[in-house]
Amino acid sequence: MKGVCFMRDDDRVRRSSRRSRVDRDRESSGEIVKWVVRLIAWGAVASIFFCLGYLSSGWLLNYLDGRGMGGQPDVVASREQAEQLLDSSSGDGVQTLVDMGRHVAFPIYVPDGKGGLAKREVKIVSGLMEDDLSKVVNALLDGLVDKKVLASDVELLHVFRDGETLFMDFNDPFEITLSKMSASEGNLLMTGIVRSVVENFMPVTRVQFMVEGKIEKSAGEVPLSMPWELRRKG
Repeated sequence: MKGVCFMRDDDRVRRSSRRSRVDRDRESSGEIVKWVVRLIAWGAVASIFFCLGYLSSGWLLNYLDGRGMGGQPDVVASREQAEQLLDSSSGDGVQTLVDMGRHVAFPIYVPDGKGGLAKREVKIVSGLMEDDLSKVVNALLDGLVDKKVLASDVELLHVFRDGETLFMDFNDPFEITLSKMSASEGNLLMTGIVRSVVENFMPVTRVQFMVEGKIEKSAGEVPLSMPWELRRKG
């Protein structure tokens, strides 16, 4: 008969398999889109909660500061605050280096002109141990320059610590000045420096003096080849 066609069974199977494959591809694409949408939604929610927490914490800190319940007293955040703290501090007693960023008073020892050592006090804003040590020693050197014990061009170049030994590197004028002193004068000066360091900066117990990065045998009658340490009592 004309106009009538018959579809073979294998054609039906082929078309059916194509449709099922297309359906699977669509379902797979739909799942990917769903997960992308979910991730975007979760990210948006997390961002909202983060912003709310950040703003809430800021409001809470401002509220506590306003009522005088927040912040840390005597902790400085700028040079101006440090100068104000230096001016207002009474300086009674010696504080520990645990008080980082606070005004700390350190005892130092300088020759008294009578064959002994006189105790003085320097005040600095405490920071890292090496920085504090340099500040204290430089303050000690300035006092010795004012007393005409050291030349004005004596300078501390570097400090570094190895266990209980502190290495202090000076410039050439330090050696020249020492070489002009008698043994008693030089020993008294070195003892004052060592005592000023050991009593303030644990766990330092001895000091190795250097000149321009080298360990010299001596400076005049003052020995420099071995570390200096305080004589133990008893």
